[in-house]
Amino acid sequence: MIGRLDARVTLQTVERTADGEGGFSESWSDAATLWARVRPVAAPLEVSGAQPRHPATIRVTLRHGATVDCGMRLVHEGTAYRIVDGPTADEDRRWITLVCQAL
Repeated sequence: MIGRLDARVTLQTVERTADGEGGFSESWSDAATLWARVRPVAAPLEVSGAQPRHPATIRVTLRHGATVDCGMRLVHEGTAYRIVDGPTADEDRRWITLVCQAL
């Protein structure tokens, strides 16, 4: 599997700052850049208004030990993805898998 970690991905965390008007502004900062295996996943059809669309969905495999939670997002090849499933560890706890959907 190590040889298949052929893509660079960046995990980002959100920072919320008061905007002075009772709301918040969000900014994202890089938490880690890691080697990963990234593969497309067949996505279910979504209807947005009158336009059906298939959001870009990917399955990402990382080495176990990477600190990941669902509040983070992942950036791959300039596209930001929200984490919709995972992290899920394999039986040997060597790898974790995420399912991510393009924002």
